Amino acid sequence: MFGLYLKDLVTGRAIRAVSHFQEKSESKMLTITDVASHYGHFKSATYNNEAGATLVAPSTSGSLQLTDLIVTSEKQNAGVVTVQFYDGTNTVLIASAEADSPIGLASNFVGRWRGWKDAYIQVIVSAVFNATVSVGYVKINPKETLGFDAWDAQR
Repeated sequence: MFGLYLKDLVTGRAIRAVSHFQEKSESKMLTITDVASHYGHFKSATYNNEAGATLVAPSTSGSLQLTDLIVTSEKQNAGVVTVQFYDGTNTVLIASAEADSPIGLASNFVGRWRGWKDAYIQVIVSAVFNATVSVGYVKINPKETLGFDAWDAQR
């Protein structure tokens, strides 16, 4: 039997294999996954008549990449739920839904839904009614983060 492994050429470290059980026998396999599947998190909160709450913020000088968005609410005539990237100056809308009937919105983002440096996820609920917003996300480190102008130029 040969002891084989995959090695990172830059660091010289072996890339980990995952142990698993198949039909009562343990074995190892090399898996390939994306960053979101391995490092993803989620956060959820319920809001009522909120002028601009921060749901998720990036690390200092970092950014966020969205993986999922779920918005639910009760019915409220003329009520609106808005989810957006915001950094205190610049705003980019992610989703806006009217609550004239109960909201039930769910989306998984396959593309690169990444914000810019210090942009956080802001939620606005325009009337007195309950709305719950959940986001899946990955925090992106500052080395891989663009300022707003550079980020906007790539869109």
